[in-house]
Amino acid sequence: MWTAWATVAIALASLAVSIITAYALVEQGEETRAHYKKTVAPLVLAEVTTNPADETWGIFLKNEGVGPAEIDFGTVTLDGAVTTLPNIVTRMGEEGALGPDAKLAAASLEVGSYLRVGGRKMILEIDPGSLDQSAEEKFREFVRDRIDVRYRWCSLYEACQEGCTKLGC
Repeated sequence: MWTAWATVAIALASLAVSIITAYALVEQGEETRAHYKKTVAPLVLAEVTTNPADETWGIFLKNEGVGPAEIDFGTVTLDGAVTTLPNIVTRMGEEGALGPDAKLAAASLEVGSYLRVGGRKMILEIDPGSLDQSAEEKFREFVRDRIDVRYRWCSLYEACQEGCTKLGC
């Protein structure tokens, strides 16, 4: 009789240990996943360059984090009104911010593009050597003060954040 109770007690103790072990493994897995989320997090920053010493001027996104980022673009605004990059380029030309020989490139802001660690994505770029002097200050004003690109980036673990090209947004 005593042997049957001892066997049941040992079986129940083994079951309890198994349940505790399974719980500990699940918790450890969640902690590991949380750690990986933090260790592969991208940090996507907007970079606006109009420094005469730079080879190119414009608006760029740069991934300064430790993991790749998936970029989703939201809205592009000029003077607070939603627009498109081609419309901005047209307005720049109309307002003398480009000049006749300007070498300008505007990106297509596709959803779901990836930005590797240390990678840089061009949104709007110009060779400053292709601007005449009268257009330089107007181009700087456009890029620094009038254009805003709102974007969102996500990590491999789908932790997402939002950003924009204007300071203080």
